[in-house]
Amino acid sequence: MIDLKLLAQGAKEVGFEGDQEQIDTRITDIIASLGSQEAFESWLGGNFYNLDSFRRALEEEILAAEMVSSITAAVPRTSEQNHARHILVATQDEAENLRTRILAGEEFGKIAQEFSIDAITRPVSGDLGWFPEGYLLWPEVNLVLSELAPGELSQVIQTELGYHLVELLERGEHQLDYDAWLFLQEKAVQDWIAEQRELKDIQTFIEP
Repeated sequence: MIDLKLLAQGAKEVGFEGDQEQIDTRITDIIASLGSQEAFESWLGGNFYNLDSFRRALEEEILAAEMVSSITAAVPRTSEQNHARHILVATQDEAENLRTRILAGEEFGKIAQEFSIDAITRPVSGDLGWFPEGYLLWPEVNLVLSELAPGELSQVIQTELGYHLVELLERGEHQLDYDAWLFLQEKAVQDWIAEQRELKDIQTFIEP
């Protein structure tokens, strides 16, 4: 609820206005779906609204959506990204052994194909592709990757899935795939909300 209000307030601050025609259309659609004006009025009461408060709630929802669209539209389709590959195994001893073998000159990709238990990346020699910072599902791996230089092999990294070895292949500006672009859009919205929470004096009142 607080996030919705922050987004709606932000929309007003940058010049967006509630579209009354859109609100009217939404209400007309709801009445049609419920079957009658009487059913709509009963629905309002059952959800602790009157018509004015419901219109305000719809306006807030529309303004918040406008603000989200504005934030996400500013996210570019290219970004600095990592290109990496990894090996996932079940035990630390096995991971340490494989790391020793790679450092001794064995090819990372061949070891990934033979030993990695990640069924998705194993056939492609452990290749994770290109992705922005923070994108991977394993926070521990994201953290280590941010500290690696291209061509560097990580220490053994433990996650809830097992034990990883990660090699950073490249880092640079690269076209985002669609999922990564959505990830950065969502992150941009969450970062904006977090910033607003720091800037605004937010007070929550609980009725007795």
